[in-house]
Amino acid sequence: MITRRKVGMYVALGAMGGSLRSAFANTWPPANQVIRMVVPFTAGGTTDILGRLMAEGLRKELGVNVVVENIAGANGNLGAANVLRSKSDGLTLMLGTPGPMIVNKYVYSNLAYDPLTAFSHVALVAALPNVLMVRNQLGVNSVAELVALARKQDLSFGSPSVGSSGHVSSELFNLHSKIKATHIPYKGSAPMLGDLAGGNIDYSIDQISSALKLIQGGQIKALAVTSKERSPELPNVPTLREAGLSDYEVSVWFCIAAPARTPPEIVAILNTAINKVLRDPAVIQRISGFAARPLGGSAADLTRQVQMEQQNIVAVAKVVNFSN
Repeated sequence: MITRRKVGMYVALGAMGGSLRSAFANTWPPANQVIRMVVPFTAGGTTDILGRLMAEGLRKELGVNVVVENIAGANGNLGAANVLRSKSDGLTLMLGTPGPMIVNKYVYSNLAYDPLTAFSHVALVAALPNVLMVRNQLGVNSVAELVALARKQDLSFGSPSVGSSGHVSSELFNLHSKIKATHIPYKGSAPMLGDLAGGNIDYSIDQISSALKLIQGGQIKALAVTSKERSPELPNVPTLREAGLSDYEVSVWFCIAAPARTPPEIVAILNTAINKVLRDPAVIQRISGFAARPLGGSAADLTRQVQMEQQNIVAVAKVVNFSN
C-alpha cells in the first residue's frame, strides 16, 4: 500500500534525481576536455560524413571540442573495440551502424565483445534506404519478374562485404521471396556496383546514396526500395512492400553509442544535444542531400532499433552461414 510517508519519500527521491541531473548538466562535459567521436569506417563514406556532421553539431551544443577519429576494419569491429576500451565517461562516442551494433555478433565467430551488453545506447541519428537493383541485360522490369527468373535459373547477387547491410538485406529478400542465389562479396560498394553495371552479377541491394548516379544514368535498373515509404530520390520506384513483400522493411541506420555503464545522466545530456542538432535546418538539409532522413528520439528508441535488427539477422543466420 502506498502511504503518505512513502509518497513523501518518492517525491524526495524524485527531487534528488532532478538535482543530480541538474548537477551533471552544469558540470559535464568539463570545459577543458575533448570528446572523441570514433567512426569505425574509412573517411569519405556516409558514416564518416554523418560522424563529422554530428561532431560539429555537438561542439556547438556542448561547448567543447569534438574530434573525429576514423578507425576502420572488420566491418566496424576495430573501431568498436577501441571505443569499448575507453572510460565510460561520455568522452568517447561511436558513430554506429548495424554491423558493430549487432550484426557482427552473427558474422564473426571471434568477436571480442557482445554488442548486446557492450554499449550504452545514446540516440539514433539517421536512416538510409537500400535499393534492389539488377543489371540491365537481365531482362526483368519488376520484383515479380526477378523472383520468377530466380526460380527458373541460377542467379548471382553481390554485396559490399560479408555481413554488410546490403548482404543482410539481400539474404532477407531471398528468404522472403523463397529464392536461392549465389552470393559474391566485394570489398566495398564501388567495385560491386561496377560489376553490376558491367553485367558480371545479376542483382544487388545497396544504399541508395551509393547507387543513385548509376541508376539515374541508366547503367543499372532499380526495381524497389527497401524502406516503408518511397524515396524522394527515386519517386517512381516502388517499395518492396508495394511490390508484394508485405512484411519487408529494411533501412541502414546510424546511431551514437558509448561504452556500457556510461552514467544515464550523461547519456541524457548527449541525447538532448543530439536531438537539437538533428532539428537544425542546415543539418536536415545536409542529411537529406545523400538520400537519408534524420531520426533522433530517445535512447530507448535506439534499443528498439537494435532489437529489430537482431530479429532480421537471426532469421537470416538460420539459413546463411556468415562465419568469418
